[in-house]
Amino acid sequence: MTGSDPRGDRGAPWLGFAAVLAVRLAVFPFARNFYGDPMTRLKALTAWMAHPFFIRSFIGARQFGALHIYLLALGQWIHHDLDNGPRLISLIFGSLTAFPLFRLAEKRFGPRAALLSTLGLAIYPLHIQASTTAASEAVFLWFLLWALALLDGPPALRPKSPGTPRLLVAGLAMAGACAVRYDGWIYAPLSWLWLIQPLRAKRISLTAALGYAAASLAVPAFLCFGSWLDLRDPFYTLRYIQLSHLQSAAQAAAAMGRWIYAAYCLTFWPANLAWELSPPIAIGVAVGAAACLRDRRGRDLLALAAVPAAIFSLEGALLLRFHPLARFTIPTAVLLLPYAGEGLLRVVRSLPVRLEPAAVALAAVTGLGLPSYFAWRTLGQGDALADTLRPISPVSNLPPDLTAAAQWMRTNGAHRKVEIETNWLYEELPIEFYGSGTAAMVFTPLDGAAPPKGFEPPDLVVLPRDSDLLRSGEAHLDGELFEHRGQRFAALAHLGKVTIFERVPE
Repeated sequence: MTGSDPRGDRGAPWLGFAAVLAVRLAVFPFARNFYGDPMTRLKALTAWMAHPFFIRSFIGARQFGALHIYLLALGQWIHHDLDNGPRLISLIFGSLTAFPLFRLAEKRFGPRAALLSTLGLAIYPLHIQASTTAASEAVFLWFLLWALALLDGPPALRPKSPGTPRLLVAGLAMAGACAVRYDGWIYAPLSWLWLIQPLRAKRISLTAALGYAAASLAVPAFLCFGSWLDLRDPFYTLRYIQLSHLQSAAQAAAAMGRWIYAAYCLTFWPANLAWELSPPIAIGVAVGAAACLRDRRGRDLLALAAVPAAIFSLEGALLLRFHPLARFTIPTAVLLLPYAGEGLLRVVRSLPVRLEPAAVALAAVTGLGLPSYFAWRTLGQGDALADTLRPISPVSNLPPDLTAAAQWMRTNGAHRKVEIETNWLYEELPIEFYGSGTAAMVFTPLDGAAPPKGFEPPDLVVLPRDSDLLRSGEAHLDGELFEHRGQRFAALAHLGKVTIFERVPE
């Protein structure tokens, strides 16, 4: 910022970090593992910790990044509780993401705009959610943003920096992103485009650029080789992920209609970004990005945000090979946040001086108001609007029916055999996760798994609404009686959309 005090500027990233950390610390005690695959990751973690080994393929981590499994294990070592320990990892990485985000924005727009952008991260609902659960997005973004910040070069206050070591560290950070989420396999080659201009200007050497490219591809190459050794298919995990999306996209297209689903995929990213970001942040992003496009500067982050979103949108709309979810927009939103501060400053500068205080106050109130409303409207609520808002609430929380079912299990399921049936909303996962721990033998038939030896027949069956068993016709429900695998069960407790059944003695 022209005319600013460099010593004062050095405190700005710490102020942004303090805001990001404070919000997440306030939310952490109320958050629960629900959206964003945290519980399936924790299931993979517990299976791996029972028999630890070096993960080199789909085996062990499944479709999840191996590095994230290791970090979750570190979290449980720090705090032995399976709920809180892994969530601490997300809290740490999510809060520390303030620093690379500030650096990316500062390089383009100065420290004042960078601070505003970091405050935008502080109140971004989905990043708060990811930072307080065992999901992987917060960890992934820390690695990704540091890779990009190092690619950007040293800050203006430190113009001299050796290129080769910096780019090697950037490549290792990008490799870390690839080891946490498979999204990184898209961002890694796209980030090579950031090397073209420094190479032309001879600010970096060809050796340094090649070193970055090799380091950023190290993890994908290693995991592909491991999948070839273990499964004779180097792209097994990618095919597994694509098959999952194929099935989800086919179901959604059948329910919506082919062309409505295509329109849904094409509009999903812009519509969700406008809806998820607080109004002043969304306006700031739009104004800042438009100004950079018009001025032909600072467009690199725009391209990196837009290209993966466009690829996923077209995969869904044209090929029915991708089904978008709200949490998939988190990387795009965070990559756009550096434009928010610049856009907000432009809006304020365009106003008469007498209106600036009112505009700042309005931005602060509305910026905090929407995430606060999402949290208030979802916590402890189980109506249709709450269920709609819950995936984008800053406080990841369970519908009260699922909380009641989990509590019932903890109170009444001790030392009994409990089968929790699945449904398309994966509601069995939080019931099992938060309902276990009372020496009950709990079985959830995920991925066609067979009951463990000695389990059949179960004493209790937990049946969420829209159960896969009922939809497929494998079981029959007749009023208060549930029949499955030749056994009859009588309704014992009705907990909203979850019913507990007890086996009827023969």
